[in-house]
Amino acid sequence: MKRNKLLLTALAVILTLGLMVAPAMAYFTSHTEAAGGVQLELGYKTTLHEDVDGFTKTISVGNEGPESCYVRVQAFASDGMKLDVSGDWTKSGDWYYYNGIVEAGGTTSDLAVSISNVPESAVDGQIIDVAIVYEAAKVIFNEDGSYKPATDATNWELKPATTEGE
Repeated sequence: MKRNKLLLTALAVILTLGLMVAPAMAYFTSHTEAAGGVQLELGYKTTLHEDVDGFTKTISVGNEGPESCYVRVQAFASDGMKLDVSGDWTKSGDWYYYNGIVEAGGTTSDLAVSISNVPESAVDGQIIDVAIVYEAAKVIFNEDGSYKPATDATNWELKPATTEGE
């Protein structure tokens, strides 16, 4: 009797394990592929224009899209190098905001980014890189037709609306 109980218990365990193997194998060996995509158009397409002369990089941003947009820029240099920025732009935090709207087909005014403390080793051929990061945002108009200034944080927090399933 004791042997039959032990045999039945062992058989139950083997049967349970056998039933679990197929779903486990299916879980670990299955995969799926996705196809298709959604094109997202925000109404503007911008292009960065850069011109380097010595230790000064002059930049502007062009709007090639059909709608007006705001533009903001950040500049980064190698460690220990100080950047001087000049132009018709407003500094707020780490960003330089273009004063005004960039109309469709238009371009911002120039923003000059210069290194003021050029190290002696740079003259001997050391590469100095000034990286430019820029963003564009949709112009938000008020009910009276006026628009918020480019430095208004709500302009840059706006997320594109999406429709699930498209």
